[in-house]
This record gives sequence, structure tokens and C-alpha cells, in this order.
Amino acid sequence: MGNDDVTNTVTATGHDPNGKPVTATDDAPAKVAKPAIDLQKKADPTIRPGGTVTFTLVVRNTGNVDLADVDVTDPAYPACARKFPRLPVAGQQEWTCTTTAPASGDVSNTATATGTPDTEQPGKPVRDSASTTVRVVTTPVPPGQDPEPTPLPNTGYDPVPAGLTALSLLGCGVLLLLGVRRSRRS
Repeated sequence: MGNDDVTNTVTATGHDPNGKPVTATDDAPAKVAKPAIDLQKKADPTIRPGGTVTFTLVVRNTGNVDLADVDVTDPAYPACARKFPRLPVAGQQEWTCTTTAPASGDVSNTATATGTPDTEQPGKPVRDSASTTVRVVTTPVPPGQDPEPTPLPNTGYDPVPAGLTALSLLGCGVLLLLGVRRSRRS
């Protein structure tokens, strides 16, 4: 039978009250359940030590039957684990979770999603896993690739008043030079 949908055809034969033979045929399609689940886990590929790693997880029902008791486990980061009582056909759930990057090394882990087909006959659970690795960068990153730029410290110095004062002094100096030149010509 396999994974293809089936059409069941039935034919009934008999005799009417007058003894004449009668025949009737009818078809009924039977849809074969094809449960499937897809899990994706993503994060920025690099991070500075002590930075916040944000994981984004998406679980999708890619089959043709609803899934019940969808369970996403993440042993390394339990805050990323989720349970959903139902995930309809083509439905999805998305969420984020965070952790702090270590001083060096990589942040790697795998999450696994499991769902049970919601069918009349019990079916085998479907499962998918997704992994991601975030590299902790301790050396300078080339320009334009800094995963978390370090903000400049606030020194409390406002350059605007000093800049205006400098422009005013420059203007006074120009006027003074022009005045001295005119007085020498006269």
C-alpha cells in the first residue's frame, strides 16, 4: 500500500422486487496519513565574550495531519524547551531564548522536536533535530563584521559648545586681520 492515498471502490449487486438484476458502484478516497515535523534553530554566528546569545527556534507541521503533544527539548539550554498541545497542518510556533556567551570557545547545542500524529489509529511519533554553533570571538573582528560593537564611553564632554567657541574665535581673528589690512591701506 505504501504512502500513497488510496481509493476504495465498492460494487453492490442484487435483484429488485421484480427479480431484475441491479448493480451500484461507488468510490471513496482514503487519505494516508503522512505526519512530518520540521525544527529550525538559528543564532548569530559570532559573539563577543559575555555577550547575549539569542537563539530563534521555529517548529513547523509539514505533514498532512495535525500533531498532538509537540515537545521541543533542549538539554543544554532548558529555557529553549517548549511544549505545544497541538500543531495543525502547516502550523508553526516560533520563539526565542537567550544565554550568556562564555569567555572563549563555542556555544553549540542541538534541540529536538517530537510530535504524535493525531489520527484514529495510533501512529509513530515524528521527530526532527536542529543544531547551531555560535563562535565566541576574542580577537578583533574585521570592520563591518563586528557582532556586538562596543559603545563608546560617555565622558560627559559635549563638543558642541567648544566647537562654537572655536568658530567664534576664528571669525573674530578673520575680522581683526581684515581690519588691520584696511587700516594699513589708508
